[in-house]
Amino acid sequence: MGNTARTEPLPLAMNAIKGLDVTQTCRLMVTLRARESSHSYGIVNEYGYMGAYQFGASALATVGLMDKQALSQASSRVRKGRNPEHSEFLKNSANWLSGNYQQFLSSTALQDSAFIKLANANVSEGFRARVLIKSNPEHIAGYVAAAHLKGSGSANSWYLRGKDSHDANGTRTSDYAKLGEAAISKS
Repeated sequence: MGNTARTEPLPLAMNAIKGLDVTQTCRLMVTLRARESSHSYGIVNEYGYMGAYQFGASALATVGLMDKQALSQASSRVRKGRNPEHSEFLKNSANWLSGNYQQFLSSTALQDSAFIKLANANVSEGFRARVLIKSNPEHIAGYVAAAHLKGSGSANSWYLRGKDSHDANGTRTSDYAKLGEAAISKS
C-alpha cells in the first residue's frame, strides 16, 4: 500500500469526523492528502513533518501517539516544529507511546486514523469556542482544514474574526478553509 493514493471509501466501521458522514470525511481526507503530500504516506518534508497529512510532534501528541510530557519538556524549537530538533524528536523511539517513526510512515491505516482523531479534537475545540454552533458540513470541513494547517486557535481567529495567518510555506488559513469547504460541497 505504502505511497499509493487512496480514493475509495474508507471502511464503514471507521469513525467519520464529527458533523460529517463517511463520504464527506473521505472527500476531505483525499483533498487534504493531495494538498499536503500528493497522497504520499511515506514522505517527510524539510521541516520534519511526516506522512500523508504532514504530522508534526504536537499533532502526534494530541492524538496519543507521542508522549505529551516529553514534548512539553522538549525545546521550544521542537514544539514549534523547527529543524533539526523537530526531526530528531520524531525519530527518537523513546518519545513515542505507540509505534515509532518508521511504523507511522509505513502505515496508511495509522495515518488515516490519526488524521480523524486530530480532526475530531479540532472539531470539539471549534464547538467549545462557539465557532461551530449549528454549523453545516461545509463549515465543519473548512474548520478542520484550517485547524489542520495552523491549529484550532488560528481556525477560530479566521472564522470568528476574519483574522488570517499563514504557515512557514506561506499557505494561508483562509485558503485551507476554502479548500476544506470545497471538498465537501462537491456533488
